[in-house]
Amino acid sequence: MTISTEERPVINRDFDGVIMLITPRNYPATPEKIELKIMNQSDVPIQFSAGYQIEQFDFEKLKWEEVVFPEGIAFIQVMYELPVGETQTYDIYLYPDQVNYESGLYRVKKQVFSNEESKEFY
Repeated sequence: MTISTEERPVINRDFDGVIMLITPRNYPATPEKIELKIMNQSDVPIQFSAGYQIEQFDFEKLKWEEVVFPEGIAFIQVMYELPVGETQTYDIYLYPDQVNYESGLYRVKKQVFSNEESKEFY
């Protein structure tokens, strides 16, 4: 089984300079966790919660589908702030013992906030 993430860094054009990156891009088996790097190269501090979603691309429907975590998996309700010019790395847990991942293309979805707006990043 091969798990792949998108083949490009995630750059949300609505927040110029905020980049989300997962490396490595390919995994021969589903790891317990992956590293997500968030870089704030914008001109404003950003905030985001600990929560995230995992989505898998459905090549038959040509759209992204949410991977549903089983009952009992929850995220702590905490907000992180990332100052201008800073980079932080966070662990994204996949729970492979509880979620059946098929080979395919996956992405991480997070909501990012500034003082003025909120946008989703993939």
